[in-house]
Amino acid sequence: MRSLLIGAVISSSLSGAEVELIRRDEPSTRMPRVFREVLPGFPRSIVGKLDEKLWVAYDLSSGRLSHIWTPRGDGAAILIQGISSDGTHGLKGQLNGIYPTPLGRPLFELDPESDPVWLQVNGELAEVELHESRWDEQSWVLTWRYRRKDGSFGYYNEAVGYDVKGDALVRTFSLPADNQDELSPFEKEVREEGLELTEVEESYPIFRSKGWNFDRGQPAPVREKERGGFNEPLRSLHPGFKSLDLTELFGEHVVRVGGMDFLPNGDLLVAAWEPRGGVYRVRNSDADDLSKMEVSVFAEGLHGPLGLLVHDGRVLVAEKHQLTELIDEDGDGRAETHRNLCSNWGVGMNFHQFTFGPLYDDGKFLVALSVNVLAGGATGSDIEKDRGCLIAIDEESHDYEVIAAGLRTPNGIGHGPGGSLLVMDNQGDYKPANPILWIKKGGFYHHLYEPRHPFSEREPTWPAVWLPQGVFGNSISEPLLVKDGPFKDQIIFGDVYYGGLKRAFFEEIGGRLQGGAVRYTGGIRGGSNRIRQAPNGDLFIGVVGSGGNWGRYAKDGLQRLRPVENETFEILKAELKSNGIVIHFTEPLREGLGWSPGDYLGQSYWFKPTSQYGGSPQDAKPLVPLSASVSSDRRSVFLELNDIAPLRHYEISLPQGFVSELGHELWAGDLHYTVVNPASEKGEVLPAPDEVESMRTPGLQASHPMHTVYQSLCMGCHSLDGTSVAGPSFKGLASRKRVVMRDGKEVEVETDLDYVLRSIREPQADIVKGFMPTMPELAPVIGEEKLEELARYILGLDTQTAH
Repeated sequence: MRSLLIGAVISSSLSGAEVELIRRDEPSTRMPRVFREVLPGFPRSIVGKLDEKLWVAYDLSSGRLSHIWTPRGDGAAILIQGISSDGTHGLKGQLNGIYPTPLGRPLFELDPESDPVWLQVNGELAEVELHESRWDEQSWVLTWRYRRKDGSFGYYNEAVGYDVKGDALVRTFSLPADNQDELSPFEKEVREEGLELTEVEESYPIFRSKGWNFDRGQPAPVREKERGGFNEPLRSLHPGFKSLDLTELFGEHVVRVGGMDFLPNGDLLVAAWEPRGGVYRVRNSDADDLSKMEVSVFAEGLHGPLGLLVHDGRVLVAEKHQLTELIDEDGDGRAETHRNLCSNWGVGMNFHQFTFGPLYDDGKFLVALSVNVLAGGATGSDIEKDRGCLIAIDEESHDYEVIAAGLRTPNGIGHGPGGSLLVMDNQGDYKPANPILWIKKGGFYHHLYEPRHPFSEREPTWPAVWLPQGVFGNSISEPLLVKDGPFKDQIIFGDVYYGGLKRAFFEEIGGRLQGGAVRYTGGIRGGSNRIRQAPNGDLFIGVVGSGGNWGRYAKDGLQRLRPVENETFEILKAELKSNGIVIHFTEPLREGLGWSPGDYLGQSYWFKPTSQYGGSPQDAKPLVPLSASVSSDRRSVFLELNDIAPLRHYEISLPQGFVSELGHELWAGDLHYTVVNPASEKGEVLPAPDEVESMRTPGLQASHPMHTVYQSLCMGCHSLDGTSVAGPSFKGLASRKRVVMRDGKEVEVETDLDYVLRSIREPQADIVKGFMPTMPELAPVIGEEKLEELARYILGLDTQTAH
């Protein structure tokens, strides 16, 4: 039963209907009830039920719980004020007393057995949910909708006024004239109590926040001379872009970008994941400098917005607890009306219950729901309804259907080539790396939690692309489909922690998408969370971050990347063959380059989803190309490999020495490809020319008897030029010291002959700090009689390349 939670009724559209509030014995399917309210000078809150007797209000302004209360039958409510919390996992507070309320009822009277509210309308049971809210000066005008048995909806309106007097919040109710035919459920309840009230005034103390302290971080340094991109993140801006930082437009507002999109007139809307819950409008975002741009507030009071879409001129925002349409009814540039399109999914107080999207697809609005997460990253228990799912919302019925399940933190949904549907999930339990998921309706995507989702009984669908944690990603984010140019049908995406942007490419093999990814650009001020392309081709990058591992460098802001005419030599894409992988470039290689198999380092492995957080590669093998064949136009190289197999992931490192025919250095050299289905077409092996340039092995003793052993077993994981691949480089190995992990402790060792021999015989004994224990046992393969000869040869390689 609902009494004074919202306030008095001033109008009703139930004219002539027989309406009464009733109790419902059977449990509700929509637990807990969540409601957002915005009050001038008072915290924005959501209301949720922790258990059958304890309700809480979460203060978005301070990031803390502001009220905890228990319904009481003696006409009072217990309020716990001054709650302290870290805003994520814990809370503590003290009881501040019992506050009387008017009508002899609890301040927030919500019967635990009848949540949410149900109405009896002309003898039919109907469930009530908030349809629309509009702030009108100091009053909320609320429209509630109730669902009849036949699926149709009825509506009625309510309003309540607030005012702040000193340090007190005053709430005033004005009851309309006594007209029984037009009484709303609230009015009727008051009359039946025999109360003759025309006006009620309540006063509550305001506990003002000390302010919201947030470490905004510092923008990432841009290093033009140390650009990275070869087995490490790119630090420099791509030569094809010119950057402009728009963050200072927002002044002191912390704009952690949760979503953005363009209005039909070209204005950019930016939703901020911050206490104000604001949506900002940026005018003239295509201007040459900031002085010509303008920022205004388009809406506020949103709870945790992590997605924004403009569709047919309508503005939709994914809040934590609902999909909301923002409506500017009077055309003054501010959306005063918030319309709830759907809020039926399960939601509670866990900090990690994010809602991502929306995306318009096939007549429905799609949103993706993350699961509960505990401190440390493990998935929580008692997961609410349909968390970890991709759902499709029908705005006519205000309901949804589950499209896919088994997601963890699906921070980005978008379209891929050919209208395909992609979800960008994050590493964790049952997610041993960051997956780009190709979504098929009814699919299950590995992540298990309790209670089990019905889809979990189905065969899991393998990702289109794996991105190894810490190696090539950490917390991948929203994709942007490239619609023209050399990267057409690829996606560009960011990473909240790893930063920068990457490109992913796809091909359809065996009736499904699979593919790989390369590094695209650095030079982004912080964690890249959202990306949109303006009508003129500009890219806008929204930055987000928080404490812990939620972002490095700046943790808020907006950045524009404007394309400029500047040719760049980079990896275009990769293509799978039955006997290897073709690497395509944007420019022809210089004649003589690309033919040496030793120039291509790396490894292959597969991932095993388990209940452990993350996971390490399984069955890692060094990449040993049998040959490298350059095409006649020198725009591609076919690497012949003998271990192409389903569900294996291939990481390939190209050398920095590669140069194009135009004299441009290779921009970035890391390539990842995930094989799901094998290819049927065979790659062509070509005879190498007489004169071939090698970038990796200058001056090696090719005639040495251990040279072949080194090439086949060592070179794929251990470079000679200082590049880190799967294992540490051999550069600087001879007569030096290294820090290794031995029995869980850091130990400094001499890298002498004994060290190399021990590393081959017992590869898991001493793990060089910063690397994973992926080296296989090779001593039985090499033979004990050859081990010392190989170890001396390896040490000699370092002395040959030291100059």
